[in-house]
Amino acid sequence: IDNVIVTDPTSAMAGRDYRTKASYWGNYIQESFSFKNRVFFTGAVRVDGASTFGVNERNQLFGKFSGSYSISEENFWKHIFGETFDFFRIRGAWGQSGNLTALAPFQIYTNYNTLNYMGNMGFTPATIQGNPNLKPERQDELEFGFDFSMLKNRIGGEFTYYHQNITDLLIRRMLSPSTGYDNQYANIGTMENKGIEILVRGIPLQEKNLSWEVSATFSKNKNTTPYIEGGKVNLGMWGTSVAMSGQPLGVFYGTYFATNSNGGILLNANGFVQKAKGHYEYVKNKYGQKMPVPVQDYDANGQPAGTTLRKVIGDPNPKFIASLINTLSYKNFSLRIQLDVVHGNQMMNWNKRMGYLFPGGAPQGKELTGEIPKGSSRPNFFIFQSFIEDGSYVKLRDVYLSYDLRIKNEKSFLKKINFHIDGSNLLSFDNYSGPDPEVNTDAQSNGVRGQDMANVPIPRVYTFGMTFHFK
Repeated sequence: IDNVIVTDPTSAMAGRDYRTKASYWGNYIQESFSFKNRVFFTGAVRVDGASTFGVNERNQLFGKFSGSYSISEENFWKHIFGETFDFFRIRGAWGQSGNLTALAPFQIYTNYNTLNYMGNMGFTPATIQGNPNLKPERQDELEFGFDFSMLKNRIGGEFTYYHQNITDLLIRRMLSPSTGYDNQYANIGTMENKGIEILVRGIPLQEKNLSWEVSATFSKNKNTTPYIEGGKVNLGMWGTSVAMSGQPLGVFYGTYFATNSNGGILLNANGFVQKAKGHYEYVKNKYGQKMPVPVQDYDANGQPAGTTLRKVIGDPNPKFIASLINTLSYKNFSLRIQLDVVHGNQMMNWNKRMGYLFPGGAPQGKELTGEIPKGSSRPNFFIFQSFIEDGSYVKLRDVYLSYDLRIKNEKSFLKKINFHIDGSNLLSFDNYSGPDPEVNTDAQSNGVRGQDMANVPIPRVYTFGMTFHFK
């Protein structure tokens, strides 16, 4: 007879019941007007709600208004520009919205985690303290622009300028240990975005059996968090990604190199880099907050003296992003090539930092070969600025080649067979020392970006397929 082991139900932690529920609702009134098929207006008021926010904050009122004017429909335009422009429209809009899906169900409450205590089922408070007064972020956006096409639709494009103001910015802030919790979600800031978006389309070549189409996009955004309660909030990665008054969201914050009066890196007696030291002076911003300004101090020998200093050392936000798509068609063949560009962003390469400290890294290897002085790598480990890198890149994002095999037999039930080969993320042109400047340790986080710690690079993918078209 075999022995049977029975598990005590009180210790079967995986057997607990877990349920969650969230509700979202909305009502709106909208009206649209047009005049002579050239002037259009739309106005709307809506009330949206989500059960995930505080009881008194669940229903939010939003409004919007938009208008456009197809000026190319006017007679004077047709007489002056009619042979050049097929279409020209100016437009503008103002609207409000809220981030109703920012919180998980019951996140406004202080929840409990289960644990096994001496074989019994128990509960312990979560590390996140609840906040019953949470409300959705509110975004006000004003934009205007124009759309056009010309030369019998051979050239077309769009231009948009926008300005967003976001209030009640929802951030998870750190709490004092005396509270008994690590952090808490709170509406503690404002954010501003302004920029431009440009789209240009063209058909440089259009023949019977040969065509070439081009599409290019360009966008530039300037992000700022004008006000953050307390001046600075740590967002993640051991406080190196922060929200800070007057700075873009998610800037890198940490120790930096000591420098001399000329701005050059100040080395110690062994020729090693050093952390900047000194004191902080405080300057009031327009909200009355005292913001720290680090000031380096030196001893009698000209070496760093005082407390270790920290400041903004990098920015993961790109100066602009762009893409270029070319599509070539010749008879039954079609080729599409897409290039993506991201410029002006920075990365925090934690893998490089590990290489400064542990044997096997590139810096340690240079010490062994005599390229750099022995022991010079380790000091960089403690200076966060040492592993800030340029994250700009140009990527060959996609190459797609297809061929249509047309079935001419009238008795066949097939019309054509499409054969296609696709390659994604084929090449990356960058100066980043890591595998891929596009990855991020905290995935799709809006606040913690540009952080690279043991990330898997975006894979290079090849696919082949066939599509059958039936009559």
